[in-house]
Amino acid sequence: MIVDITDADLSAFKDKIVVDKSPVIDITPSQVENIARLEIALSQSVDTRVYASEGKLIVELAKPVEAAQPAPEPRRSRRPRRRKRQHLLRPRRQRSCSRSRRQAPKRAHGW
Repeated sequence: MIVDITDADLSAFKDKIVVDKSPVIDITPSQVENIARLEIALSQSVDTRVYASEGKLIVELAKPVEAAQPAPEPRRSRRPRRRKRQHLLRPRRQRSCSRSRRQAPKRAHGW
């Protein structure tokens, strides 16, 4: 993140300032003519807000959000599972023709 400040003097700050507190790694000040530049090295992307208050420059950084993890799926209600029909899973037995076509017993009708 780079913050440029016009009509400012950073001669008191020439060295890199090591912060090493998440999300800020360090701050590198530099001066070009009348523009002061602060290069703020961040360890991750965060929301920022820069504003002036009572003659001071305020740089607010939102707390870093941990890597978004997918929300777990809601659990379904537990219904009893249907049993698999065993007869559909077993192979059919081969039957001989004589048994498979049994003739019905002849009945004597007494009319």
